Amino acid sequence: MKFKQKILSGWMGRVVAILVCFLVVDILLFLLLPARLLNFIQYEDAPAPVDLAAVLFHDFNSTGTGINNETKRRIHHGVLLMKNGNIKYLVVAGGDRPDKEFSGAQLMADYIRNTGIMDAGKIIVEDSSRDSVTNLENIGRVMGDLHLTSAGLVSSPFHLLRIKAVNMALSGKFYYFPYDAVSCSPPLSRGEIWRSAHYNLTAYVASFILPGNWYNALVQWVREHTSL
Repeated sequence: MKFKQKILSGWMGRVVAILVCFLVVDILLFLLLPARLLNFIQYEDAPAPVDLAAVLFHDFNSTGTGINNETKRRIHHGVLLMKNGNIKYLVVAGGDRPDKEFSGAQLMADYIRNTGIMDAGKIIVEDSSRDSVTNLENIGRVMGDLHLTSAGLVSSPFHLLRIKAVNMALSGKFYYFPYDAVSCSPPLSRGEIWRSAHYNLTAYVASFILPGNWYNALVQWVREHTSL
């Protein structure tokens, strides 16, 4: 019995040591790598100017009454695309939370109007989606209603990398317009980069291994019970 316990103890110790080493390497990777190398997905040039740019909601601020810095980064990048390109519409999408009297998309539109960074008449609010999957489904419906054929998705590099990996069947209709991790506004902290990478990796694995109805139920639970 003592021999078995010794073997088990030695095996558990090696597992713990491996996990600790992995965690240390993981943290050092995001602390030491130049930020430019964290742009894992690059701006994708469309063959022609896209019809609309769709800015995907991330989260509310700490009080739950406004948008957080990550959402602002995406908005600023989407507005810049509107000003520099020949995009007809800017769609702000997502943030449907049944427990709130407002949606993230509505707050995004309010932020654009209040800051005056672009013409509010070109904003379309899509406020019925709650996650990346329903984002794309509802943006597709908006495109159909307006008889548009292409859209640029505006988000973080890690988020768009996950979308591109999960939704390969949608390639050709959607292009990927990530903000730059170096020059984005507000600036990214290393902690935010680390959390974004691991959250999107976890979400990707969950969407890959879970049946669709289980994944949707999990997303709904997370949206209702956490700040993610």
